[in-house]
Amino acid sequence: MFSGDDEMDQINKIHNILGTPNPRMFERFKKHASHMEFNFTPKTGTGIEKLIPNAPKDCVDLIKSLLIYDSEERITASQALRHEYFRDLWEIDRNRDFQSSL
Repeated sequence: MFSGDDEMDQINKIHNILGTPNPRMFERFKKHASHMEFNFTPKTGTGIEKLIPNAPKDCVDLIKSLLIYDSEERITASQALRHEYFRDLWEIDRNRDFQSSL
């Protein structure tokens, strides 16, 4: 989604869309980075909506939820599968389970 020519190019592409993380997140990143400096100019991203303008709102919401910088605030895979975007699939599964129980 954010392919770059190298690590810094990829990070810049992410920041162009999502904006830079807040200072608290930068501090957390710095603790785990052994090979990179985190001195990025604060920037507000253009938003996922501009990247995928024709995507349904629930799809955009899911992607935004998956791309939250803070892993404690980001949805888990299990939560993502229960996201409204996948409602049609839940209903198919629910109907299939109901049919097989008959």
